[in-house]
Amino acid sequence: MRILDLLENLEKKLNAAIVEAIAGGKEILDDGRVTYRFRLCLDAGNYKSFNYLNDGKSPEQMDGISLTRTNRYVEYINGLLSVTDSNIEGTEGLNLSISTMLDLLVPLDKDKHNEMEFISTIREVIDTALSANDYTAFDGFDTGIQYSIAGTGSREMRHLVGDSIMLHCAIVYSLIANGVNSAQIKLEIDGNNVPFTRIGASRGTNQTAVVNSNGNGNASNINTATVFSINFDLPLRLDGVGKLITDFIMLGDVKTKHTVKLSIPTTEDAQNSSTFIMTFNDAAVNGERTLNASATVTMSEVLG
Repeated sequence: MRILDLLENLEKKLNAAIVEAIAGGKEILDDGRVTYRFRLCLDAGNYKSFNYLNDGKSPEQMDGISLTRTNRYVEYINGLLSVTDSNIEGTEGLNLSISTMLDLLVPLDKDKHNEMEFISTIREVIDTALSANDYTAFDGFDTGIQYSIAGTGSREMRHLVGDSIMLHCAIVYSLIANGVNSAQIKLEIDGNNVPFTRIGASRGTNQTAVVNSNGNGNASNINTATVFSINFDLPLRLDGVGKLITDFIMLGDVKTKHTVKLSIPTTEDAQNSSTFIMTFNDAAVNGERTLNASATVTMSEVLG
């Protein structure tokens, strides 16, 4: 696994968000003469201001400076991705956590555009690209990615750049080889996706003790049945699963049965999906000061 692979994927993700914003009418990102793209380096790299474009070609089709220059060019928002911390567990399948910081240098030029509108648009692009945690695969590693909203750094007059502002994004990569990432586990209740923040699925056995025939009073257990249950935490919403939970708490209906579908990867290319008929066992709504409310739920399998 190369960290450079993570960098390339991040750059593509940010530039795809810019292309989408331009298609949505954000002319400040492409006025017909100047178009903007992100350019990321790992740890260190030379600052690159702009690149002339071949007529009719997009920045993604460019490789170096065009020999046939036109008055249309791409201006870069340069960024550095740095590793700030890591944790490696020496298991049979490598388990690796990498904490990184993405520093983006955004040029501000009041002669080209309204700087407040420009930085606001760039922030919107970044937040759109990094607004949802992600899952992907890199070189045999199942990878969960946790993003953060861009933090504001200093605004300064910088060498080569001029007036510019820094934006910082913390990104944590959780990689595992030949294993399961939590983002691969899927849970649905009555067709509603469950956006859990923590999940546990278990099957316990009911046992009966049988006294051995050797006469010394020793006993052995016989498994007579198993019981499947799940427990999870999630943000409390007003619709979907959130409404099912609040209805159970407020109305106390213990007889309502729910169709629960759980999917857990069993191989690199296959999901083991099973459907269960279950009821709520316990449910609690958790609130604190002005923080978002959450719910903690336990469900058990019942006869259909």
